[in-house]
Amino acid sequence: MRERREEELQIELSRAVAALVAQQERAVDAEETVRAELEELRDMMRDGAPLHAIRFKQEELAVARSRAQHEATSVEQLEEVAGDRRRELLGASQDREALDRLRDRQREAHRKELLRIEEAELDEIASGRAARERRSVRA
Repeated sequence: MRERREEELQIELSRAVAALVAQQERAVDAEETVRAELEELRDMMRDGAPLHAIRFKQEELAVARSRAQHEATSVEQLEEVAGDRRRELLGASQDREALDRLRDRQREAHRKELLRIEEAELDEIASGRAARERRSVRA
């Protein structure tokens, strides 16, 4: 049961990391768009483009910056989700390992108890044999 939960958490972590990687790529693309828009705006200003074209490019740059900020925020949120999944997986792994250790200790205790019982039975058999031998020697 716990092993299945651990496997499920591994799958969830894998999905969270994949979503994070994809979002990081979108964030990088958005930042590259901002740089390209900014470069175009600078070129337009340097070349003396009409004011309305410069204003339009500024609006495009503002939209690109807004998108880049949104993508960066999404990356932060997905990093948090991935971190949560890692912590949950770690907790599940630690729980399973603790139960495995407990199970091993119980098995060892059971094995020792069986050995103790077997030794007691062997001692009883040996005592009975010794007693019979003493009786047969006396007789």
